[in-house]
Amino acid sequence: MATVAGAYIYHGLARTLVFKKQRGRLLLEEKLDLTALEDLKADRLYISYLHPDLIAETVEIPPVKGDDTVEFLIKKKVIDATGIKEDLLMTYSHVGVEENKHLYRVFAIPIKVYQDQVPKKLEDKVQVFTTPNLSVVPVSALVNDRSTILHVFADYEVLIMSVSSGYEVLYSRNVSMPSHAKMEGKIADFVFENVIMTYTYMSQRVKVPIDSILFSGVLIREDDLFGKVAESTGVGVSVPLVPDTFVDTPVAVFHRNLPAYGAMLSPESYDFSPRDVKERRKFLRRLSVLIPALLAIAVALVMLNVFTFSEVKDLSEEVYGRLSISSGKLRKTIQDTFSSVESLTYYINYANAISQALQDNPFKNISSLKELISYAEPEKLEVDASKILISIDKRFNSIYDLTFYKEKLKGKLSVLSDKGFTYTIQEELQDTTNNTLKMRIVLERMP
Repeated sequence: MATVAGAYIYHGLARTLVFKKQRGRLLLEEKLDLTALEDLKADRLYISYLHPDLIAETVEIPPVKGDDTVEFLIKKKVIDATGIKEDLLMTYSHVGVEENKHLYRVFAIPIKVYQDQVPKKLEDKVQVFTTPNLSVVPVSALVNDRSTILHVFADYEVLIMSVSSGYEVLYSRNVSMPSHAKMEGKIADFVFENVIMTYTYMSQRVKVPIDSILFSGVLIREDDLFGKVAESTGVGVSVPLVPDTFVDTPVAVFHRNLPAYGAMLSPESYDFSPRDVKERRKFLRRLSVLIPALLAIAVALVMLNVFTFSEVKDLSEEVYGRLSISSGKLRKTIQDTFSSVESLTYYINYANAISQALQDNPFKNISSLKELISYAEPEKLEVDASKILISIDKRFNSIYDLTFYKEKLKGKLSVLSDKGFTYTIQEELQDTTNNTLKMRIVLERMP
């Protein structure tokens, strides 16, 4: 069974999680704190490395053709702007055109960072080498990929704030956690100041309004901070849940290692690996697909040598004969049952009536929504043939519990289309002062 590992590396320590693939999902096997990755046993590795001096620039270049030329000009612009003399590894995205100049948003690190962190013998196993500034963004996108989100991650080493819309990173900065903020009860004040500063900068200077704010890492238990930020900004504050991709991952483990989880969800566009490594990785992927196909052809050729053409022909005729006999019996049964147009019409109408009765049965709707209703624990439930109204009025012990409940509920609603339902949230009132939530949700069966 294939193994996958994610690592969040900072200050020489690699917080590493090892998973086994199981039916398209990842089952957590073990948690490791490593000082080096050389001895890690995994088929695939995703790394999020905290580089305190991540370069973030927006540059403009003239319209040119060819990826190599674009990358060369972008790199030259970044080197000129920062004064860095060593070679750089970059990720960049096109963000617009102004006065016949193309604008690119660029994140860059010195190539030595990659060389120091990725052992040569693991190089072909590393699928993504990125930074927490980027790897928190896929988690934001899973919460809502159509909103502009300010994701605030903190541990007792660093505070990271990344603004994104979907998978597009609009802005990011990280701040080392000062010693006074590491003291019990002091982190909230430090985070609040930085979040308000970032929110104001994006809203007023950059003119990008923030739709919602996510808190993760050690901040998930800072209830007072949630209310204070929500009151000061006027936008919703919540906590990301563990994505369904990961099985048996406790909430605390997910948040402590969120950059590693995010790396495993990151697109290739977040990868800082050198170009030759990326090309070799693509070649190995193609090879891994090609080898099984070649083996299948080889086995087929061997089988053709074992069974002669005449033997295959005899077997085919025997199977065809058996199918013909069965087909004849089935045809006679059908002819006896539907011997006239009148009897055929009767059975069709009878079947349609049964089908319609089952479709209109309101208890059938409730049965198919048992998991959702059981989790929601609604105050009131109204059911008719085509609609279900769920009314929720709940109080929670903390804003974290409220957010956890609401996000998980919305996750269960989002998959209702698989069961033939659509949903509309008619009302959603969240009181972060009293930790209460009121919702009215209408479920309708698809036509």
